[in-house]
Amino acid sequence: MGFFAIFILTIIIAHSIRFTQSAVEREAAEQAKETQLLTRDEIAAGFSSVFTELNDASFRLARGTPSYAPSQLKAQITFATENVTAIMSRQISFSQMFLVSLDFDRRAFAMLSQRSKTKTPVTQENLGRVNRAESDIRMKATFVSTNQTDSIPTQVSTTDYRTSTPVSNCTVRYKPLNSWDERTYRDFRLPSTPTTEPVPAGWWDFWAEKNGIPGQHKQFIFYTNETLRLIDIGAP
Repeated sequence: MGFFAIFILTIIIAHSIRFTQSAVEREAAEQAKETQLLTRDEIAAGFSSVFTELNDASFRLARGTPSYAPSQLKAQITFATENVTAIMSRQISFSQMFLVSLDFDRRAFAMLSQRSKTKTPVTQENLGRVNRAESDIRMKATFVSTNQTDSIPTQVSTTDYRTSTPVSNCTVRYKPLNSWDERTYRDFRLPSTPTTEPVPAGWWDFWAEKNGIPGQHKQFIFYTNETLRLIDIGAP
């Protein structure tokens, strides 16, 4: 192999190493960002920024958005603003999953502002996400307004629905219903069945997993004060 060929090969290898390192660094940065804990101040500031944009005179829904959307969204923005204010006024130490689900609610409203800026029509899927966000915020505000906690003790049983028999050693998982990121789930610390852990007020998507196989997802609403909430989900 000639000197020039060796020189070119050396350059290619060096670029490849730098590219690999930068890709690894980017992935590590993203993972660090994902695991970074949210704070109530960050959530409050994020909602304040989004609601300021949505209430600005320049906010317009693009042509092609369903005709009923403007009046519906105006009411939802008003209710959500009031309920977020009520939540943040409570002197409660919020759990991380409570804050994570609130952040996905914020993102649903932020999407409206982004689509307004890019003159992109709001779709039925977008409206559905905003509906769920407003409902989730309302349930959280209702619960924390009368309780000194954000969570409800919850006992989950896993059942084989074909035979109506309990199935043990399942991992119970749940995530915010409005989450589009499957990595935002939380595991119950102990396997079923049953297994008990506090679950924050709101709208959640539950499922069980065993031997790497997930079961059917099931939605639950948490907003009433209960000594112990009992729920049942299907085992894989």
